[in-house]
Amino acid sequence: NKDKDKDRPRPHARVTAARRQSRTAVSLFPAARSPRCPLLGRAVPPADAFSVRRRCASRARSLARNHLRPWLFRVGEVVGELPERVQLRLQRTRWGSCSAQRTVSLNAALLLLPPELVRYLMVHELCHLRWLDHSRRYWRLVERFEPDFRALDRRLTEAWMELPLWLFPGRKSP
Repeated sequence: NKDKDKDRPRPHARVTAARRQSRTAVSLFPAARSPRCPLLGRAVPPADAFSVRRRCASRARSLARNHLRPWLFRVGEVVGELPERVQLRLQRTRWGSCSAQRTVSLNAALLLLPPELVRYLMVHELCHLRWLDHSRRYWRLVERFEPDFRALDRRLTEAWMELPLWLFPGRKSP
């Protein structure tokens, strides 16, 4: 019976939504299954979809603090620029940013990307600590540490479409 089930087409996905505090959380889950957050490692009832998304997001930020922050400082030593402060968020429109106060903000969703893209983003933001613009001198500095930065930048732009829907509940599927 298990072999027959394996070859059987999967049922269509259904959309479940939970509304709480005027925010709608929408996630796609396979029909007849409870939503499962890979970061939590367990399934929960569909009625609890909003809190699953919140717990997954919280876990992503926690993992980012433990992994991305030290990684950023290791890359910073290579680049020769260290931030004064590091912020980790789940942002919908930016992978990272850098301020004039030498604060580097990273998107916790970077945890879900290939390491070469994460390293490129870190180099990109750390180079902004020296040149807070996208001038030629800035790109020459980036190129010193990431010679293939143009291709990596294109891949990073496209990576938004590969993120799971549970990470950003308001995002529409492509």
